[in-house]
Amino acid sequence: MDTLEAIRQEIDKVDSQIIKLFKHRMECAKAVGLYKKEHKIPILNNDREEEILNKIQKLGAPYSEATKILYGAIIDLSRTLQYAIVNNE
Repeated sequence: MDTLEAIRQEIDKVDSQIIKLFKHRMECAKAVGLYKKEHKIPILNNDREEEILNKIQKLGAPYSEATKILYGAIIDLSRTLQYAIVNNE
């Protein structure tokens, strides 16, 4: 059985991967914000957000509810970034 230290080291590795992927996702959100600004497309797209959350919730089983909460926060952060881009903040 793994030691607590070994498990924590594994968590640290996973966290590093998550951060790398989060930064990549935010760069994609930035690109979306720039596109929406250029093409005068509204930032908020409830249908797209629901589509993402529904897909993520299914993929997140057996942690579906926690996954939905996590991705809700990620979507909020992405949307905030896009609003800042559109409003030149």
